[in-house]
Amino acid sequence: MDKEYIQSGRFIHDELVRRCEVLPDRVRQLFRKDRYVHPTLLIWPADTIRTKSGGQFSGVVFSELSADAETRRQEVKDSILRTAAWAALVTEQLPDAVRLLFESGQGTRTWRLPIKNHGDVQVLGPTEARDNVESLGVLWVAN
Repeated sequence: MDKEYIQSGRFIHDELVRRCEVLPDRVRQLFRKDRYVHPTLLIWPADTIRTKSGGQFSGVVFSELSADAETRRQEVKDSILRTAAWAALVTEQLPDAVRLLFESGQGTRTWRLPIKNHGDVQVLGPTEARDNVESLGVLWVAN
């Protein structure tokens, strides 16, 4: 690895994306079981955070999000700012796909699992992954 890559923090982004690669398959399993994916948020804080009870916490923060899209956007933004997040991942079911959107200051990775109708049953199609196309707009903004 070169010095610029390390200093930029890009290696952290790339490693977190690599670790998140298993999540689309897990989401597929949940969708197969429940036919719905509950909106969730994972946050990787940049530093130790203080809990509501006053304790210290370092590690990945998991939150369930509101079913309402507008409320959910604000919850994501507030959580990212409150935890001084280094990176975040939102999983949500949209009308046509289940989307997992990872964002850091270095860029984004989006995994989309299209929802397909097979008779009276919905299934998830092949996972489509794209970089720097969609964003939460808090840590990084797509052009």
